[in-house]
Formats: sequence, structure tokens, C-alpha cells
Amino acid sequence: MNNIAMPFDHVSSDADHAGATLELDGRHNSRVAADTFDAQTRARNTSHISLHFHVTRDEEWASLTATCNGRRVEFGQRSHHYCLLILARQRVTDAQLALPEESRGWIPRQELGAMLRINSVHLNVLVFRARQQWLTTLADWDERCEVLERRRGALRLGPFPFLIYRDGAIEARYPAASPV
Repeated sequence: MNNIAMPFDHVSSDADHAGATLELDGRHNSRVAADTFDAQTRARNTSHISLHFHVTRDEEWASLTATCNGRRVEFGQRSHHYCLLILARQRVTDAQLALPEESRGWIPRQELGAMLRINSVHLNVLVFRARQQWLTTLADWDERCEVLERRRGALRLGPFPFLIYRDGAIEARYPAASPV
């Protein structure tokens, strides 16, 4: 057996738990592993979170606000919010087509990159930034949910009710009967 030290020799994780802790070179990083949650847990943890997207008429700026149990957090205007907005719009479109809930909102990564006119590396950066902002901003909420869901080769927005405002007017609501 070869005794060459590999970069991941000092990595350990407890991936059998939803609040898994990753240890890298002695530093701990608590993260939520989205694939460890079942649908029931995910629905319970997101049922009281709602999102509000605000986008300008020319779609140059997109901002995001989250509300949870009466608390409101402004995420500000960020380029990765436009990516989340595209995924939100896909959920709305799929709901209008009466697709089952588990099929709604999925966009293949290549297609999403083409829609945003960016390459896969840039898309990975946007996904990382969105997830990182979500995790750090909501850390004190003790919420165990992910803003993005992934499956092989595709992404979708997490299962949150949301409103999309375009130039100050409501463009879309999800689910359609949601009071958001």
C-alpha cells in the first residue's frame, strides 16, 4: 500500500446525521446535508419560511427577502439571486402545467447556464454563493433547510412559498393559493 498523503487524508465526516459536521485539518464546519433529509422533514422545516423576490423591469437587479416566524431578513441584491429567481419561475411554470410537486422546478445545469449565459464554472460559483449566504444568514434561525435542491445534473429552488415582484407589481405566487 502506498503511504503518500492525499489532500483528503485529514477529512472526516458524520454524514449519517442531518446536521453533519465536517472536520478539515482540525477545523469544524457544521453543514446541513440536503440529501440526508426526507421529504417530510424538509416540508416541516420550510413550511414557515417564505421568500420574496424583487426584480427590476429590465431584470438587471434581483433581490431576495426571507420571512420566518415573523422575522424578516433582507439578503440584498446579488447576482446569484437572479439564478434563484429563474429557478422560482420554473416552479411556477411547472405548477401551471399541473406537474406533480416532486417534478416541479427542476432545470438541468447546462440549460440553466445557457439561460443565464454563463459557463458551468460560473454557475457553480453562483450556486456556492447562494448556499453560503443562505447558511450564514439563517444560522441563528436554527433552520435545517437548503435554498437549493440538487439531483443528478439538475437544480431547483427549495420548497418555499414565494412571491415574485417585477417592477413593484406581483408577477407570480407559489403555490398559487399561498397567502405568502
